[in-house]
Amino acid sequence: MGAESHLPPDQELYVTYRSHNSGSRIHTDTTIQSALLEQYPDKCLTCTHCDLIKFAEEGNATAAIVKDGPPRLFRRDFAPANNTIRLAGDRVFGRLNTQVTFGCYDYVWTDPNGQELTFLIYVVEGQSNLGGICDRRYYILKEPAEGEVVGQASSAAADELIMAAGIWSERSHNEVWVFDQGRWLKDKALWAAVQDAEMDDIILDEQMKLSITRDVLGFFDAKDVYAQFGTPWKRGLIFHGPPGNGKTMTLKAVMRMLMAREEPMSVLYVKTLAQRSFGPQQSCRSIFSKARQVAPCLLIFEDIDSLVTDAVRSYFFNEVDGLEINTGIVMIGSTNNLDKLDAGLSKRPSRFDRKYRFDNPQFEERLRYCEYWSSKLSSHLAAHVTSAVPHRVASLTEGFSFAYVKEAYISSLLIL
Repeated sequence: MGAESHLPPDQELYVTYRSHNSGSRIHTDTTIQSALLEQYPDKCLTCTHCDLIKFAEEGNATAAIVKDGPPRLFRRDFAPANNTIRLAGDRVFGRLNTQVTFGCYDYVWTDPNGQELTFLIYVVEGQSNLGGICDRRYYILKEPAEGEVVGQASSAAADELIMAAGIWSERSHNEVWVFDQGRWLKDKALWAAVQDAEMDDIILDEQMKLSITRDVLGFFDAKDVYAQFGTPWKRGLIFHGPPGNGKTMTLKAVMRMLMAREEPMSVLYVKTLAQRSFGPQQSCRSIFSKARQVAPCLLIFEDIDSLVTDAVRSYFFNEVDGLEINTGIVMIGSTNNLDKLDAGLSKRPSRFDRKYRFDNPQFEERLRYCEYWSSKLSSHLAAHVTSAVPHRVASLTEGFSFAYVKEAYISSLLIL
């Protein structure tokens, strides 16, 4: 390696990693574990996917880059600000995130018994499958306790750390689990977006709102009732109707109610089934495996007609109806066109047994909606209008969706 052969011992792992990434390879993990076992023959080595650095960043431990250790490799990515920040008027356009691809950390964690434990942890991003997708792995090095074996043998302390970090990572911390591009991610922006959603603010038939609330919230309190009738404890609902009539807002309100319970329910949101390296079968498997793992939970398929295509339907139905029981799972799918939905979804009771139509509003609903926006905008000068304006706009918007009524009403206020 030329000049690199004169590097001190603590640089050798970095040289190995750089050399490895300069040639053909298919499994970074094998290379890194072999190098670590050779470099630290007196320590126990444990490898995990559990994000120990995130666990530390959230205040559960401390992680500091080792001084005079191997070089740290990282990348800086721009993350744009979400609409909530922009609309608040703050001049925040985004932030820069740092993603470490190779680094060595001094790590300190206090276990449940109050004992302070120290570790040496390497974070390595590399290719560890034939599909060419990179992943991040965390290599924990720990002095063996009495009776423990050095080398590729997990230590009790490392296992306790992984267990604590794993339990923490599976819980929602002001986040919603979102499935996108073949993997589950935690989304803080979606969590923030549902915090202002109130069922009382949604202008719908009151009986329909009550029925939806009973179907979803009541489900999680009715496990014993389902058992008494010998019925599987699962439920499926479809929200359908023309766009702009409250399907998404109702979903947000339901999500918020479930997350605000004394014992919060997990909410899973499926954004897309597409992924680069594997087919739809793997996506469907990952989605329902996660739902079964965190159940009881709400599993949302917004625009389900665009998700469950001909290429996906058989895999999707196998997960819904297969040998594994979806106990404690409420599925809600939404679509603008029920007629275009696969008959296996729309006409099979055991899959989605309740359907709610969100139709264009009638006059009374349009009037209530206009009055709602008058009240909401009352602090703005342009919104100081007579009570005749909501009535007039409601009269002129027959056949409009709620979204179009809102547009027409606010436009009229801007003109006044």
